[in-house]
Amino acid sequence: MVRDTIEERHPPVATQILVQEVYPTPPRTTPTGTSEDKQVPVPQNHMQQVVTIVCGDDLRSWCSVHEQTLCKHSEKMSDLSLGAVATREAYSKINEWLVQIESITVLGASPEQFEKEKLRAKLIPLILKIWEHFPLTNYQNTISKVIRETVDKQYTNGNLMPSAERPKTLKIFQGLNPNKRLHLINSEGLLDVAEEACVRLQKVKAAEKQLAKKNVSKTWAQGQLILRGASEKSVVSLVEWAYHKTLDYENADHLYDLWALATRLRFDVLAEECMDRLHQSASASLGKALSDGVPLRSLLGLHNEQDGPDATASSDDVVAAAFHRVLKDDKPPEKLSELIIDALARGMDSDMWVQVQSMVSLDTACKLIDFMIAYRDVKVEGSSNDVFHIKREGPQGGGNAQPESTEPQQQPVLTG
Repeated sequence: MVRDTIEERHPPVATQILVQEVYPTPPRTTPTGTSEDKQVPVPQNHMQQVVTIVCGDDLRSWCSVHEQTLCKHSEKMSDLSLGAVATREAYSKINEWLVQIESITVLGASPEQFEKEKLRAKLIPLILKIWEHFPLTNYQNTISKVIRETVDKQYTNGNLMPSAERPKTLKIFQGLNPNKRLHLINSEGLLDVAEEACVRLQKVKAAEKQLAKKNVSKTWAQGQLILRGASEKSVVSLVEWAYHKTLDYENADHLYDLWALATRLRFDVLAEECMDRLHQSASASLGKALSDGVPLRSLLGLHNEQDGPDATASSDDVVAAAFHRVLKDDKPPEKLSELIIDALARGMDSDMWVQVQSMVSLDTACKLIDFMIAYRDVKVEGSSNDVFHIKREGPQGGGNAQPESTEPQQQPVLTG
């Protein structure tokens, strides 16, 4: 279950959402599903990676989850993981080289210590790998050029081994293969080359971090999944379901947000389960209200003009949440949309329309008209206090549905 506490990092850069069985490092046994769960064709060592989901307002909240847990429930996550394998391996190699080189350069070894501890034998192979086999090929030319120029500088500065036969000219020195050139350089020169290599590796890491802001694959390779606009609660519920198949939510709005997130990440089973619950609950509430003679306006928490200023409306959480989401969302779920629009078409009158018209998108308004035509007669009227109709604004009919002028224009309107 989701723990009730939310801890803040110190300094408070972000809020960590704590979820049972979500660890900062992979456990010995990664949580797995049943035999019916989808098998993801990704190497196990990659699947044991931990991904940090960043979410919430201003992206200041995060939680950690095993990559395997996300991928086994979503083909989209699986494809993202497979596509990021090569980049992740490149990042890992760069980090490994950086650690190894820095472990040598920070020692501040004297020339005698450098040779005695055989640091030359460790450093030269590392520099050669960076020089000739950089894992991110788009940086290869730049990295090679910088190292080559730094090596040439050592020749110019005279940083060569005492016993080495000095090439007579820089051009001759440049004609030697990289391995030979590095072996001619003394400890001071090699450390200069290594330090420049470190600087370049750090710049590559910084550049890739910036590129990741607009590249989902790079972000994933760096161990993150950025979910802009996703609430903390919906992310926690999704992770909880991914590990334990437990659908945990507070109210209908929370459940709708979870459905939207599951749809976004292609958690198809979870999305279907969320929508089934929303639809069943809303349908049951509407059916009970109909049998009890409760008007739709009351379920939605709307006032009737005849109720008076002191009247209160008691809304149904599920119906009200579904109503507002269906009317406002650009692409509401079809199953829920049909249920709500059908209920509106049956229970709409001109007073209610005045209260809801600002919420209705043009697409939903058109669907509402279609449903109302099925239940009511359409008549042509020039002016009436008991009618309402839809006006399309903008060059392409965009904007919200609004009441049109009641001047006689002989156009189809819907009786209230």
